[in-house]
Amino acid sequence: MVNLPVKTGISSPIVTNIPEKWSREWMRNFVAHYLNPMDIRSATPLQGLILTTAGPTKPASLGPGQINPTVTPTQVSGTQQGVLPLGNVMPMVQNGVFTYTSTTSQIVFTWPSYVVYRPDGVSTVTIAAGSETINGLSPSTTYNCYVYSPESDPTQIMFAPGLVGTPQVLFDPTATYAQLAQAFAYASQMSNIFQGKLTAATPASGSGGGGGGGGGFNCPHPEQPILTPEGYKPAKELKVGDTILTPDGWTPILYIHPTEPRKDWIFAQDSLVTPQHRFVLQGELVEAHTIGIKVEILPESSPVGLEIAEPHLYYMYGGGPLSHNLKP
Repeated sequence: MVNLPVKTGISSPIVTNIPEKWSREWMRNFVAHYLNPMDIRSATPLQGLILTTAGPTKPASLGPGQINPTVTPTQVSGTQQGVLPLGNVMPMVQNGVFTYTSTTSQIVFTWPSYVVYRPDGVSTVTIAAGSETINGLSPSTTYNCYVYSPESDPTQIMFAPGLVGTPQVLFDPTATYAQLAQAFAYASQMSNIFQGKLTAATPASGSGGGGGGGGGFNCPHPEQPILTPEGYKPAKELKVGDTILTPDGWTPILYIHPTEPRKDWIFAQDSLVTPQHRFVLQGELVEAHTIGIKVEILPESSPVGLEIAEPHLYYMYGGGPLSHNLKP
């Protein structure tokens, strides 16, 4: 009699035709077809079982935890095993901010040089500063895209294939979740370093800009009070055309940029804002995370990306603090 190995952390598989007495051959088939060799909790993992449509095959050697993202599960390269593109990967943490400028038919993403921290807590990659121009777009439209760095050249930013734009790297509001998921998976595969989902919008006329995603945005919390001629309003209630107080008096809001929900916020200058929100202190722009306290707020909320006319400054509330809006 052979004891059946226990796989922890998942529900038991449905197993048919269980014999009254366990045989070595039945046991071998069970392991090959129902269990991942690396998930059997024993001192030594099973060596060399790779499942294929033709049944299990055995490479020359398979060491614990070894993988090769460049081969499929039906191929073997040396002592490494391929990976199916169905699961999850360890996230990278990037310390950068993507911004963009836009016209009615063009979006230009820009990013500074920044550091990516790998999951081992030691290794890092420094991304080179750069930009990407996408043409052939429609006015008054919000677009998304997914960016990554290939492991073959990890200092560079690349864009996953999209549906619209020249180059064709963007998704407009007609994109399905399946299409977005495929682009996200492309940017997140084992041979890439996922850098983020970027969001940008073209204006109905003139020009625009804002924080496109990645490392952060430059906006107040949706519940942050903003002074208007009618009194204080939560930022989420502001609309294009509403006027807010600036150093030059009451100025209309030109555009409200779409942003991604987030839970990390900064309390600074008596205001609740994103970490990269900039305040004007003694004539200089200072990011909120350098002068405030970090707080986590659930459920996640979308920052309110305000854009007003030059000099792109407004008071968070009457008389101060003076804030910089989304326009780079």
